[in-house]
Parts: sequence; structure tokens; C-alpha cells
Amino acid sequence: MKINHKKSLLLLITIVLLTVSCTKRMDMKNDHSGEETIDFYTKNEIHPRFYSIADTKNNVFCYLLIGDEKALLFDTTYGSAPLHRIIREITELPVTVVLGHGHMDHSGGAAQLYAYLNSDVWMHETELNLFRYYNMETRFLKELKIGQVFNLGGLDAEIVGMEGHTAGSIGIFVKEHRLLLTSDSANPDIWLFLNESLPINEYIAMLERTILLDFDTFFIGHSDEPMSKSDFQEFIKAARNVSVEKSEPYEPYHSVFIYREDGASVFFKGDSAEWERRLSATESNLPPGNLGAFEIVLWDNFLYGNGYQAYVQNRNMLNGYRLKKGDTYTLKVTYTASRDLEKELLAGFVDVTGGKWKTLSYTQKAIEPPNVILGHASKAGEVVSSEVTISIVTAAGISTAAANTLVLETLGQGRHKSRNSGVQGPVTISFTEFVLTKR
Repeated sequence: MKINHKKSLLLLITIVLLTVSCTKRMDMKNDHSGEETIDFYTKNEIHPRFYSIADTKNNVFCYLLIGDEKALLFDTTYGSAPLHRIIREITELPVTVVLGHGHMDHSGGAAQLYAYLNSDVWMHETELNLFRYYNMETRFLKELKIGQVFNLGGLDAEIVGMEGHTAGSIGIFVKEHRLLLTSDSANPDIWLFLNESLPINEYIAMLERTILLDFDTFFIGHSDEPMSKSDFQEFIKAARNVSVEKSEPYEPYHSVFIYREDGASVFFKGDSAEWERRLSATESNLPPGNLGAFEIVLWDNFLYGNGYQAYVQNRNMLNGYRLKKGDTYTLKVTYTASRDLEKELLAGFVDVTGGKWKTLSYTQKAIEPPNVILGHASKAGEVVSSEVTISIVTAAGISTAAANTLVLETLGQGRHKSRNSGVQGPVTISFTEFVLTKR
């Protein structure tokens, strides 16, 4: 008999992975300390019998609806710690799980809840391959249908199609609360450039159809701040006005552009040659680390933070070098701001690959900005010259510009977790000198 060594190897790897997974589940069952849950998850009672649960390490949220007879959990975050424990702190009712789409940050905890709470886990069939890519095992999933209604006892949760970010994305409409849960399907920073994403016109059609539902408030997957129906109209307007000419190259991903309008950002796939041309036009013959003169806009970031923020992701800044623990850099700048700054201009390195924020040059706490002061609270047009030292405490994952990003931020008056609430509005920083030197 001829042995297929490749299949045998794959079978062995699968057995090992399943064994490790089962061992981890047993360890979690035997660990009654609850410390992991406290570190990872916090709960917030938004309305009576409606909770958000935050994965504090990754800024991702899932939502728990509680009826008289059953509870429903929408999304599961990564499931990096015992999510089932914090759910049981809230309710002892049977819990049904519905997944908004297949990305790991929203579906990773599904198997955990199936195993520990004996939950039925539902997902649209179009998302199965995406879920399988991240999670391997799909046998426990049940097929979700658009229009399906989960009766929780005095509370109905209706499944609505919200395709765009992914082809099988769904939302949950709760008529009794005039409430819509959207996961990543409708949010201020919509990613439409992924292989699993649909064209912009289909995303717009989905928004125009969904806005007709009888809801007042909706909640997204990366903030639990209530958002109003008027925000949907802003998303539609921004998507309708998207064009390469009015957009900027988004350097972390090849051929991807970002269009911004009124606090809504659309990330979309564009012409590869134009993307390369735009990036080349911003480069110069200056030595690595010297970015010369350029402007950057610090946009309102009150939905996630306490001020205004921008990324410096120039390939010439580090010349393909990956930041390592123990590295020390000197940053010398001269700049002016387009308006008075309410607070200092801050700087720090982060790794933002995969849409996650990993701090590299400082230790992040809740909504903490970068901790190196690049300049004081200057007046509009005031010339500021500064030289600061930035030390790397955590290594970047890889050597791409996205993994070695310098974030600029200034705090201001506004309401945390409320988009576009900054009183002063975005600010443009105009650099005439920007030199980063490794010490």
C-alpha cells in the first residue's frame, strides 16, 4: 500500500492541535480563580437586561440580550479568556450565540461557549469558509437564515442581512428596544478591501435598506457607545462620495486607499499602479529617517480615545527595519499646528497590523495616549522645535510600515466613546523638519 506522507503529516498536525485545544479547555474548566476573566473582560449594563461585554485587551465588544426565558450573545470576541464566566455573572439562563461574521476577533470564542455553556452557535452559511480559516472546527455551527427570529421570552431578536464588510455579515434588530446590533457591518471605519468584502455599491445598497428599519440606536463591534440613526446617513454619504482621487494610500495594505468624510472612513481596494505612484510621490532622496517637510491631519478619535490622532507610516522612516526591544531613537522635529492645541502633542510607536493596536514604546492602560511629549500646547501657527528620546519596550511583529507606526496624538475637550465629539475639531500638523535617528 502506498502511503501519502503529506496527508499523514496533516492528520498528525490536526490531532496535535485538537489535543492542545482540548487540554486548554480542561485547564480553563479547572481554573476557578477568575483572574483571567477580570483581566480580559468587563461588563456594562447599557439598558436593563442588555449588556455589552468588552475584551479590554483588544478593544472588541460582544452584546448580551436577556429575555424572560433565554439569553442571546451577539459575537464572542477572540475568546482569549473564560468568556463564559462573565456571562454567568450576568445570567443563568440558557444562552444562544449568534455570530455577526467570521473574523476571529468576533467569532474566536464560539467553540468555548458551545463547550462550556452548551450553547447553540449560529452563523450565516456564507461565512463558514472564513470561520473555518480562523477556527478550523465548524461542525457545531448551525445555519443562520436572514429573517430568522429568536424568541427569548418577551423579547425577539431578528436576523437582518448586512453584507459588505464580508459577504455573509448579519445584524440583529430588536424591535422592542428599537435597537440594531451591527458587529463590523456598519461602523465609522469600514473595511471593504478584504478578499471576503463586497463592492462598495453593494455595501451602500445594504445601508440604504437597513436604515429603513424601525431603530433609533445601534451598537458596533469595537465600541459600546450608542450611535444614532443619523450616523447611518453619514456612512451612506461617505460611501457614495468615495473616489481614488479624493483618497489617500493606506500603506499597511497594498492597493488599499482610505477616504474620509465627516468622521466616516472607507477603506477600499484601488488601482495598484496609482497606489504605487502616490506613495512614490511622497518619497524623496533624503536619507532614511529624514521625512523632510510634510503635513498630517490628526482626526477626531473620541470614539476610542480622548483626543485627535494620526499615524506616520512612511517606508523611509525606518527603511524596512523592525523595531526591537531595547532600541532607542532620537526624534527631532519642527512644526506648526493649524489651530491652538488644547494639550501637548504626544508621540509613540505602535504595531497596527491586522487592525489591532499593540503599543511598542510605552505601556498602554485604558485610553492612555502615547507618553512622549513632542511639543507643548502651542498656538496656531507657532513654530515648535523639539528633540525627544523614544525607547522601544516591545518588539514590532514584522518589518512593515504598519508594524512600525509612529502615532501622534493630542488630547482635548470632548466626550470619550462619542464620535465627532471633539469641541475644537481635527488639526493639521505641518512639519518642516522630521528626523528619526537610531542611537
